[in-house]
Amino acid sequence: MDVLDIGGGQLALLCKKLWNDRACVADLLPPLFAYLETQGVETVQWNLCKPLQPLVARFDIIFFSEVIEHLPLPGHIALEKLRRALKPNGIVICSTPNFYRLRNLVYLALGLRIHDYFHMPEDRDLGHVIEYSRDHLQWQFKKAGFKDCRVEYCQMHHCPTNPVFRLISWIGYPLFLIPRFRDNLLAIAYAG
Repeated sequence: MDVLDIGGGQLALLCKKLWNDRACVADLLPPLFAYLETQGVETVQWNLCKPLQPLVARFDIIFFSEVIEHLPLPGHIALEKLRRALKPNGIVICSTPNFYRLRNLVYLALGLRIHDYFHMPEDRDLGHVIEYSRDHLQWQFKKAGFKDCRVEYCQMHHCPTNPVFRLISWIGYPLFLIPRFRDNLLAIAYAG
């Protein structure tokens, strides 16, 4: 299979090592590129926010893990670029923070800012500029032209580094039994 991992590279490396898939990593910043290339993983420096940077290769699977929330453009624009990079019946697997996660509700209750300030793409790391609700993410995939998309709430058990928020997470853990308050959204979409 031909696999693309947008950002990071861990999933592409796993696919290469476990199944000997043709794996490629596309990211803004190349600090891990040299290592990935020694492991047989192709790399490309790519900015999803720039309009004239199409991907020429086609992929069976694209991993888009914890990236869409960093993009200062509507999600459907980035997702449409990914859809065009898929082979027929290709799949995008996307994870992103849930807007209604417990952390955000606590931040709102305390009057704190949820997102970083809006930055235009400058080929550098960006903070979270938007977080999606389940319905909003589903709409982004539909608008991007995906034929079938399933979005689920999931709890990936990230541990906050701030001791206060670690305590709040521990106390509020029973709320994760309510799907809407879970930390992440996981979307699986088919190009059709």
